[in-house]
Amino acid sequence: IYTLSYTLSLHDALPILSHSIDSFRTMFINKLFDYRTRAKRQELYWGVFMFQIITYALNPILFYFYENFFNIGTAIVASLVIYWIFWLWYMLANISCTVRRLHDTGLSGYWLVALFIPFINIYTLYMTVFKPSINRVELNSINE
Repeated sequence: IYTLSYTLSLHDALPILSHSIDSFRTMFINKLFDYRTRAKRQELYWGVFMFQIITYALNPILFYFYENFFNIGTAIVASLVIYWIFWLWYMLANISCTVRRLHDTGLSGYWLVALFIPFINIYTLYMTVFKPSINRVELNSINE
C-alpha cells in the first residue's frame, strides 16, 4: 500500500503569500478610493484576511510599546486614536472593494445599501461573496 503524502514547502507557499500580499496592497492602498473598476473574490478574501493578520500581529507590539514608554492615560488615548484610524481605513477599503465586487458580479454599487435591509442583505452577501465573476461580454450586455 502506497501512501501519498504532500508537504507544503516554502517554495509552494510563496505564490499564495505573494497573491495575498498583492490583494492586500490592491484593496487597502492602490484602489482605496476606486469605485469604478471590478474586484475578484480573491481580492476581497485575501485583503480582509491579510488585514486581520497584520492587526493581530501589531497588537502585541503596540501593547508592549504603550506599556513601556507611556503612562496609562496617554497609552489609552493613543491606542484609541490608532484604533479609530485603522477602523476608518478598514471601512473605506471594505466599502470600496465591496462596490467593485458588486460591479464584478454585474450589479450596481448601490446594492451596498441593501446590506442594511433585512432579507435582501442575504442576496447581496451571496452576490458579493459567492457569485463568480461575469465576463466582459455579459457585463456590456447588462449595461446596454
